[in-house]
Amino acid sequence: MYILDVTLKENKIILLELCTIYGINYYTSQTICKKLGLSKNAKTNQLSKNQIFQLNIILTNEYFSKISNELKKIEYLRFQKLVSIKSYRGLRKIKGLPIRGQRTHTNAKTARKHTFYKELVRSLGKLVGLMPQRLLVRFQLLTFIKKW
Repeated sequence: MYILDVTLKENKIILLELCTIYGINYYTSQTICKKLGLSKNAKTNQLSKNQIFQLNIILTNEYFSKISNELKKIEYLRFQKLVSIKSYRGLRKIKGLPIRGQRTHTNAKTARKHTFYKELVRSLGKLVGLMPQRLLVRFQLLTFIKKW
């Protein structure tokens, strides 16, 4: 079954499979199942075409701005706003450091793991013309931070 750019597995409990959609948690999937009148043990292959259609209507009308690609887009724009106004949080996020005041002297190894692209940009610094667009934007942001 294919709903909102996500493929739900066949023969799995619908309550748990709705949680695989980005932005839907267990509580939200429970409320959706109650609105559809489904039991907690209903499986995805047991849904009729009418129930799948109603599920699509509920997700697009009530939850569309809070789930899937729309939610990812909102989070990305929120991050870009922090970067564009040069806030502390935005700069820390670009550098790959903890944002909410955590200790960095001994911890924050996880946050540093996610900054693999910084090393890539440093090694490809002279090859700016050959970089893909995404790396080029990150390279420009990093050089901006160093100057700032």
